[in-house]
Amino acid sequence: MTPERWRQITELFHAAREQDPMRREAFLAGACREDATLRREVEAMLTGHDHGGPLDEASLFTSVFRLEPGFALGPYRIERLIGAGGMGEVYRARDTTLGRDVAVKILPRGFTSDHERLARFEREARVLAALNHPHIATIYGLEEADGVRGLVLELVEGQTVAERLHAGPLTVSESLTIARQIADALEAAHEKGIVHRDLKPANIKITPEGVVKVLDFGLATAGAGLGPDRCKSPTLTVGRTGPGFILGTVAYMSPEQARGRVVDKRADIWAFGCVMYEMLAGRGAFPGETMSDTIVAILQHEPQWSALPAQVPDAIQRLLKRCLKKDPADRLHDVADARIEIVETQSAPPSDRHLAAPLERRERVLWMAFALMALATTVAVWLLAGHWNRVTTSTGLVELGVRFPETVPPAYGVAVSPDGRRVAVGTAGARFQIWLYSLDSTEPRPLPGTEGGMLPFWSHDGSSIGFFTADGKQLKRIDPAGGPAVLICEVTAGTWLSQAGTWSADGVIVFASASELFRVSASGGTPVPIVVSDQAGEPSRRSMPQFLPDNRHFIYHAIGPHGGSVHAASLDSGQTKRLLDSDFAAAYAAPNYLLFVRGTALMAQALNPKTLDLDGQAVLIAPNVAPGFLNGLALFSASNTGVLAFVKTRAGTAGQLTWVDRAGKPLGLIPQPPGEEYLNPAISPNGELVAVNRMDPQTGNWDIWIVDITRGVSTRFTSEPARDSDPVWSPDGREIVFASDRGGEFGLYRKAVGGSESEELLARIEGHVGAVVPTDWSRDGKFVLFSQFDPAPWSLWALPLVGNRKPIRVLQNEFRHYGGRLSPDNDWVAYQSYETGSFEVYVQRFLAPGERKQVSRGAGSHPRWTAGGRELVYDSFGRGLESVDLNFSGSGFRASVPKTLGAPPILGLIDARSAYDVTRDGQRFLLRQPTGPPGSAMTVMLNWTERLKK
Repeated sequence: MTPERWRQITELFHAAREQDPMRREAFLAGACREDATLRREVEAMLTGHDHGGPLDEASLFTSVFRLEPGFALGPYRIERLIGAGGMGEVYRARDTTLGRDVAVKILPRGFTSDHERLARFEREARVLAALNHPHIATIYGLEEADGVRGLVLELVEGQTVAERLHAGPLTVSESLTIARQIADALEAAHEKGIVHRDLKPANIKITPEGVVKVLDFGLATAGAGLGPDRCKSPTLTVGRTGPGFILGTVAYMSPEQARGRVVDKRADIWAFGCVMYEMLAGRGAFPGETMSDTIVAILQHEPQWSALPAQVPDAIQRLLKRCLKKDPADRLHDVADARIEIVETQSAPPSDRHLAAPLERRERVLWMAFALMALATTVAVWLLAGHWNRVTTSTGLVELGVRFPETVPPAYGVAVSPDGRRVAVGTAGARFQIWLYSLDSTEPRPLPGTEGGMLPFWSHDGSSIGFFTADGKQLKRIDPAGGPAVLICEVTAGTWLSQAGTWSADGVIVFASASELFRVSASGGTPVPIVVSDQAGEPSRRSMPQFLPDNRHFIYHAIGPHGGSVHAASLDSGQTKRLLDSDFAAAYAAPNYLLFVRGTALMAQALNPKTLDLDGQAVLIAPNVAPGFLNGLALFSASNTGVLAFVKTRAGTAGQLTWVDRAGKPLGLIPQPPGEEYLNPAISPNGELVAVNRMDPQTGNWDIWIVDITRGVSTRFTSEPARDSDPVWSPDGREIVFASDRGGEFGLYRKAVGGSESEELLARIEGHVGAVVPTDWSRDGKFVLFSQFDPAPWSLWALPLVGNRKPIRVLQNEFRHYGGRLSPDNDWVAYQSYETGSFEVYVQRFLAPGERKQVSRGAGSHPRWTAGGRELVYDSFGRGLESVDLNFSGSGFRASVPKTLGAPPILGLIDARSAYDVTRDGQRFLLRQPTGPPGSAMTVMLNWTERLKK
């Protein structure tokens, strides 16, 4: 597609969006005339947008179009698509300058704002540029045109080893010839300090002339082995302790990779051994039906050596065993030794290749005798000690880290599929969407058709995923393999904060909505209320149901006047049974365990399936499980196959408040206590102080502190045993308004800075902790703006500070909006809203009739006024800060085209709370930036019941 064609399509798309939906068809018919293809392309973009798709051109281009033949990327003319994967698409192209065919690996436009993918893409270019070897695909350059970035590579014709293996095992001679060339390529890479880290048959190509080319250094790292790799790839280990990230493809990863430890070139040697074994045996070295089985085989089992053909020389068998030693200290240390061994074996006379066989057989006999003696001794010791009945066979506990892009934090539900192979996650960010993580892949991916969806749950057979639309009005289902979402039923109007669902083997869905429980057929129909009594007649909010194995009973969470609790109920009666008190919902997991959160710790306790009583003591399974952004939601889920997934508290969110200028140049840090963080920064009107949130690690209370920027001194501002949050400065800087749950009720409070210790309650606000967030104080001192999340859908309110102090709802429409900020003249209010299917920034008159207009383009949130009200700055979800210039005239205004500032992306913008602020002149920004490498956003635990044995 040419740049001119793309501009024509996007201009027509935006023009069509401005038309009344009833007139779009006539408009397009006239605008496109005889160009039917143009009309189809614009209609496809409009359809994607109308179904919750993104507004930005990059994402629309990625989701609707691929590069067409003739597109020019510098001197390279695209001919056709030859492959696609998680990092982009690979095209065959023609080098018009040198007259040769090349391969062009494209990073889609939608990923250019994804800093993790972009870093990995550029790292691959640097790695390949450092290598010049006949058995490694050559890089010709890195090109960019019209927003499309491409890696220009040598075009390698032929089959991959994986494709060749589809026909069965290779001959010994062919296997050794290929293995020798692979070893040669790895040797060259290792000499440059580069470890491939994803060597597998699919990344090895054989040309028609028999030349081997090693491909895809996208996960490679330079200097591996010197320490943990600190880049943000979702497949990298980040430390020596605790779970790390999966690296590469599971079937070829070394034991140290599977355990999440730091790897060096010996990980490549292990993968080399796996590939060579597979070529010779025609089967994987460590097969398994599930990822869990495969990892257990890697950690505990030996390959089936008897599967190797009898013709495999003894020296090669010994080489394979050295490559596949589980302890890297015992493993072959240099791939050059493997190459030498293969060359010598190939050049040796056939009669010499099995001379060592009698000695090897004798060694095997001696080893077997020794092993039997050791086993007999062990058994005798256990019998004498009287402990034989305690002997257990451990299948191994494995923890895997999974990272999501920072712009799509997992905060709206986690659901493991019944077979334990996939995890569905509700994510936030510029828009809501369901993401899928497969245990057979290296990173999660968004599920098309679930834009604007949250709170996923699986059908009993794993063939469908149920989810709620983010407007709280519909319950849908979708095939996880892809396809359109199907409406199950309309949902009772009310707050979506208490929604969730569960799906029985009988095709019945029980879901929560508007604080009540309903049942409906999975094939669709009218929901029927389920009457339960769980709080001795007191009103409560019910949510998060989950069926028990009999498909009649289910558990759910209830929040009443005296706190939260978990109950069991039945479809057959309204009787309930209280299981335990808990702020969060629980989950059932085989074999007969109830998983629940105590504080932030995930616990397991035996559940009697007949009496529904809890037995024995609760056992700690995992610390620091994160709550979701919903009432009673904790982000964890388990399957009946021993797979547990959970999001860690503050996982990957460690941050440091950093000053930068408009160009993004660092200007200094806000000093923070070691191991602690400052959140929700608010700069005082004179720019000399910063109010922040800080949690007391001993009590768990949230307090407000004030930092003197000049002296770097922090002073506690609030100290009550409560959760105080979201400070907002008065126009003169003498007072601060904040939210607090002191006294057990939620409200907005006012306190003087540096004066009296007394605090004034401005208003009690219905809701729960975190459901109300103050955001601004008008310059005339008359109003405090706040956002309310519960019980009404996210809404923007103004609290008068004079008169009866009765809150006024600023916006009257049904869409979710928050983060309101008043212009310096108090005439206009900027805020973010979800009405287009992604968060965008809007400006309208404050409490008066006048123009209302969207000013951001392609996602925006958390606006800030600068330059006396002539500029609006906002966060663009991953692209960093953007700004628009505003020109007001009477009751209307004009907004400029958004422009990107140099400030880097901000860490941790999930809800109404802010992770940045700006000085009133707009020249300095205080941003929350990551400190070191982020942790994994989600942990997948295989064989979690092993924790019960400790």
